Amino acid sequence: QSNAKNKEEKELTKNKTSNTTDPDSTLMKTKDGSYKMSYNVQLGTSNQVIVSYDISTDPTDTYSLPTMIEKTEEITDQKIEKTKADAAYFSKDNIEFCNQRGIDAYIPDTMKSKEE
Repeated sequence: QSNAKNKEEKELTKNKTSNTTDPDSTLMKTKDGSYKMSYNVQLGTSNQVIVSYDISTDPTDTYSLPTMIEKTEEITDQKIEKTKADAAYFSKDNIEFCNQRGIDAYIPDTMKSKEE
């Protein structure tokens, strides 16, 4: 516990439990502030139809965008030209990834108003 870097990490360490029925799940913080054994599910859609998905134990969405774009292109055999995602996916790396692939990315930057 003394190696924890911040308050949230200390809280995770303090609350860390193992799940005997599903050892692959991970302790994740939920919207109500509690921690539960969970998975993070990502969906790729086209015209309101699910065309790809990914299930991970990474609690953040930020790192999922490149994987979902690649999976969706592989499954549909079509190049992604546009993508929309919520602010949880915004990062410099994700924007650069989309720019390098010629993808118009519509991802809100929640920090923009704080930076200005």
